[in-house]
Amino acid sequence: MPTPFSPADIRHLHLALADAASGQPLQWWHLELAASLPAALPGWRARTMVWLLGFMGVNRLAPVLAALGMPGMRPYRLSGLPASRELALHAALTALVVLGVLVGLDTLNATRQLMLILLGVLGGLLVAGWRWQTASGRRQQTLLVQASITEALVSSENALGLSALMVAAGDRMDQARAQCLGMLADPDQVSEAQLARLGLQSPALIWVRLYAIEAGMVWLGGIALVAWPCWLTPAPWQMVPAALGLLLLHFVLDGESQRWWRAGMRNVLIALSCLGLSWLLHWL
Repeated sequence: MPTPFSPADIRHLHLALADAASGQPLQWWHLELAASLPAALPGWRARTMVWLLGFMGVNRLAPVLAALGMPGMRPYRLSGLPASRELALHAALTALVVLGVLVGLDTLNATRQLMLILLGVLGGLLVAGWRWQTASGRRQQTLLVQASITEALVSSENALGLSALMVAAGDRMDQARAQCLGMLADPDQVSEAQLARLGLQSPALIWVRLYAIEAGMVWLGGIALVAWPCWLTPAPWQMVPAALGLLLLHFVLDGESQRWWRAGMRNVLIALSCLGLSWLLHWL
């Protein structure tokens, strides 16, 4: 990913992050990344970020640096969480089923609009809250595990540098040096297992908030992709563009698979079954 920071800027930022992580294995991660870069005067961007680091702290600034393409920010990411793909599909299917039931019951269009708005807003809040709890629990678990690893690795004064941390974790010195060179050559491709065993994972709290916000927005987007016909299409035909919206979502998310249309048509048939059942109940 392109970054506006020069190598000198990146070195300066890693030194500042190393100061913030003093006494932790993460300090050596930043120090060795900084040592692999040329020493030069940093630019105004790096100086601004260092000032913000002192003002905001690592927890708030880490996602900003990651978004700007700063290499070596992988330890601050929150990993091991479910992706939002299935959430978008569940939201779209739920909206299509609800719309089918309401159309089958011959409700007023204003009623359908209100129900879909409530489904989007309240469902988005519930999903965001659920994802917040999931992500918070995952972060706390990660921090506890990393704290125990850190205590075991750094309790010895000899654990100086990434290579020494790897040796303390059980690697031979030659293996440790080779792995260390590989990690420093491409710090953004380091595996989660490598980061975890060295006590380098330190997920920032703001990733929990961003994950919860993302979940709420994905839910709203899935609902909107199916619900829009209630505002633009006559009542008898609202299910047609709504079903096409669901199929479009399946194509966007699973278009690389040749069988994406099967899952899409299965969900459309589920919604049409609910439409038929509610229509039958309405006329009984």
